[in-house]
Amino acid sequence: MKKVVVIGGGLAGVSAAYHLLDHDPIIFEREPSLGGLCRSFTKDGFTFDCTGHLIHLKNPYVKELVATVLPDAFNSHERLAAIYSKETMTPYPFQANTYGLPPEVVKECIVGFVDSLQAPTNGSPKNFHDFILRTFGSGIAKHFMLPYNEKFWKQDLRTITSDWVSWSIPKPSLDEVVNGALGITNKGMGYNPRFIYPKTGGIECLPQALAKPVKRIHLNETLVSIDPKKKVVRMASGREETYDSLVTTLPLPETFRLLKDTPDSMQQSEKRFRFLLARWVRELQSHVPDRAAFHVDALGRSQQAFKHARFVELALVRLRHRGQAVLPRGESGELEFPIPIARFVLQRHEQILARNRPFD
Repeated sequence: MKKVVVIGGGLAGVSAAYHLLDHDPIIFEREPSLGGLCRSFTKDGFTFDCTGHLIHLKNPYVKELVATVLPDAFNSHERLAAIYSKETMTPYPFQANTYGLPPEVVKECIVGFVDSLQAPTNGSPKNFHDFILRTFGSGIAKHFMLPYNEKFWKQDLRTITSDWVSWSIPKPSLDEVVNGALGITNKGMGYNPRFIYPKTGGIECLPQALAKPVKRIHLNETLVSIDPKKKVVRMASGREETYDSLVTTLPLPETFRLLKDTPDSMQQSEKRFRFLLARWVRELQSHVPDRAAFHVDALGRSQQAFKHARFVELALVRLRHRGQAVLPRGESGELEFPIPIARFVLQRHEQILARNRPFD
């Protein structure tokens, strides 16, 4: 049995530990409680989640897993979402429900959408910005899609790839756009028209349920260094723990900074990384790992996967390196198998499972 250490007690970390119970894993979490961004807290009798979490699942395994660890714990709800713009409230999604907006805005949105249907494709969109213009037209892009997503991602949309958006952003038909402009509300569009949420308490019940069978959990322990040669992690408290396999859910740049005696090429690569709402997990065996990726996806199966693949994509947004949607391999192969995992892994898990494939 391998000795497995998991760094991070958020949803990805506790899920990794849950799926590695046969190895009696050890979790180290720097906060006083588990859950990460899926924590909840109570104030004046009200429960608050640390950020918005809605559960909408399609993958059979994930459905069975959630039902197993939390039987009869959820209620089903219909999504009631709206967009406030131009001093007007319109139903979600904006692109299919423009009725009530100023007439000139509605006209721009309809004309732009029609133009987009007639425009030549000329290959796939180069980036998220191009995808928006090509898919929805200049009007919808101008009045909602571009400003909203620039605000949401805090990033130039030209630096974000577009291959992840087809399932998450609903594209209406021309009939739906026209109906929505005339006040005939289009409902049930998008990937989450219904969702489940805990009957009592907050979303924290999910990571807590996954962590319940894990016997060794250490809170208030902050990782300060990783020695991949000696296979030792060190905490700020002075505690040291050896491992055979290490799963870290820290952001990849932070993991790089904690590695001891890394090659210069790896240190230079770390400076060029940027990440957007994404978490990464990988197995740190040595500077030259075996040609196998230790794949841990949140609420998914742990497995040895893609033995000859350089990269496995599980994130909504690929990290960028020198303008390319790939990661540098590194002279010693130390970056050969980084595996990204989205911070909001629960909501996206069914799509993530369907997209387990190497980078092109």
